This record gives sequence, C-alpha cells and structure tokens, in this order.
Amino acid sequence: MLATQCGLVRAHTSMVGFSATSPIFRWLDQDLNCSWETFESPSDLIDAVRGLPPHLILAGDALSPAELGEMFEGLRSAERTRKLPAGLVLHDPAKRRKYAQILNAGADDLIVCTPDDQPFIRLSALVQRSRPSSDERILIHGDIKIDLRRHRAFRGTRMLDLTSKPFRLLCQLISAPGELFSHDALVESLWNGVTVDERAVRACVLRLRRALNAGGEPDILRTNRGVGYCLASDEEPSNKSAT
Repeated sequence: MLATQCGLVRAHTSMVGFSATSPIFRWLDQDLNCSWETFESPSDLIDAVRGLPPHLILAGDALSPAELGEMFEGLRSAERTRKLPAGLVLHDPAKRRKYAQILNAGADDLIVCTPDDQPFIRLSALVQRSRPSSDERILIHGDIKIDLRRHRAFRGTRMLDLTSKPFRLLCQLISAPGELFSHDALVESLWNGVTVDERAVRACVLRLRRALNAGGEPDILRTNRGVGYCLASDEEPSNKSAT
C-alpha cells in the first residue's frame, strides 16, 4: 500500500490497548486517511517504533494506567521517540479521572469517546499535527515499511540490509502488490533502459528475497517464470521462507 492518497501523505499510526470494536479504527481509516498497525503489548509497540517510528501513537484504555504510564515514559526517554505525537483514548468517560495522570507521563492529549463530535475533532487535530510533509513518504505493505527519505527498509522491527538496486526493486514492487513487473519493466526502472542480461535481474531479485527472509519470515516475493515478479497481495497467503 502506497502511503499517499488524494494528494495527502497518509499518517501511519501505531496503536495498542484497543478492542476490535473501537470507533477509532473507522475514523482513522475512512475519515482521516490514516494507515494503522496494532500491537499486542506496550513492549511490542516500543520495540517496533524504535526501529521505524510512526507518525502518531495511540493507546487505549484496555491497558491499565500503570502499563500506559510505563509505556509513555519509555517512549519519552528515548531520543528517536521523544517527540512523537501520542494520544490516550478512553472509551469509558468514567475513567477520565483515573487515567488523567498519563498526561504527566508523556501523552499529548486525552481523547474521551463521548456521543458528540468532540472525540473525533480532537483526534482529527492530533492527526493533522502528526501528518508528514510530502517529502517524508513512507511505503507500507503488510510488515514491510520503507522510509524513502532516509533510504531504509524494515520487515517488522528488523532493518533490511539492501544495496541500491534491491532497495529500488522493493520500492517498485511495493507500489503495486500483486501486480507482475516484467523483466523489461524492471530493466527500464532499475538500469534506466540499459540492456542487461536476465541473470542480472534474477540476481537482484535473489538479493532482495534473501534480505526479506533473513529473519525466517514467510516469503512474499513471487516469481512467475517467463512473466515477471511481484509482492504477494494482502489477500494472498504467504509461502514458507525461501532462499
């Protein structure tokens, strides 16, 4: 999924402590043009955002005040995450006083889900403050994230060891998951149309595949012999890791 849409850069949000029924997901996806990723625990979120920081962090009241306080303090104590916009979302207004202390631990805003429009307005304002400029594009597909401005790519929390051409190949493939890119199309984009042997393309694909699967992850790089290459789409099951 390309992290731009309708001329705006999609703000990517890391989330923890939310139930699947939270209206926050709908607001982010449908109304605020944000991509999002959920984590099972605060420690999982912290590990991920220290690798490739998102544009915004949201925490929900499925976590206790103690868990949230520890998480926000951890985020604010690290240089890479110290200035990340972060909000706390309460789905039960009765919890407001109990959770207000989290603002002292580093949350930038407390959003309480009430029947009126106020929670959406507050969330919208927080998203707008976090939305990146057009030269800070992030490409996201599944567990793969590419930071174009910093020329870095991650699979989950693991930074990929990629030289220039495999990095550019990954950017090409992630722009249209599931779409096959032919040998000629890759030569045009990676070698600027200079004639190269088929083996050069295969070698570039192999280096990318090895980098993507170095941590034992499922193989999502598809080869259709004689036709081309693509990344598995979101709907397609991944293969077992290949080398």
